Amino acid sequence: MKNIKFFIANINDETFFMIDNGKDIKNFSFKGHLSDQLHLRFKQFLDLYSINIKEIDSMYVCRGPGSFTSLRMIILFAKTLSLCLGASLYSANVFEIFLPNIQEEKYNMALLSKKKTYYLANCSRDSKFCNYRLAEEDEVVTTKGFFIGNRELKNFVNISINDIKIVYDIFKKEDIYNFEPEYGVDLSVKIWNRSTLTL
Repeated sequence: MKNIKFFIANINDETFFMIDNGKDIKNFSFKGHLSDQLHLRFKQFLDLYSINIKEIDSMYVCRGPGSFTSLRMIILFAKTLSLCLGASLYSANVFEIFLPNIQEEKYNMALLSKKKTYYLANCSRDSKFCNYRLAEEDEVVTTKGFFIGNRELKNFVNISINDIKIVYDIFKKEDIYNFEPEYGVDLSVKIWNRSTLTL
C-alpha cells in the first residue's frame, strides 16, 4: 500500500533524504558532488531502512534558493521518481520549510549564497509572506536571527534540517512538466496554507 512521503533537499552542499510513513521518520544526509553520488546514496538510503520504493506516494522537494547545479539535479531526480512511481510532487523553498518551527514573532533567517553574500529573509509569524533578498556580509553581521547551516555569524543561532519537523501543509503541489528551481532572486514568497500551521 502506498503511504510514504519522501523529502529531498540540498542545502549548503549537503543533501538530505527523509522518509515519513506516518509512524516514524528516517533521515539520511551526505556531502559531496551529486553527479556521481545521488542515485547511489538514494539506493543506500532505501537499503539501510528496508524501504520499498514502490510505497512512495508523494515527493516533497526544497526548490531553493541555492546552487544552480545542485538544485537542477535534485529537482530532476524528484521529477523522474514522481513520473516513474506515479507519485505527487510538492515543493517549498528553504525559508518556508523552516518557518513553522520558529517561535519568534519577527525574526531574520539567513542562508549562505556565495563567498560573502547571503540570502536574508525577514520573517513574521502573522504574515503570509517571507521576503528574501541577497545581502552582503557587512549587513548580515549587523543583524540577528537564525542561520541555516553551521557558519559562525555574530548574533545568529544555527539551525539545520535535522533540527526541525517537516510540515507538509506548507508545500505547494507542482506540475511535474513545468516545475523549475528557485535559484535565488528577489521574491515575495507566499507561505502556502499558512493559516493551517501550528507554531
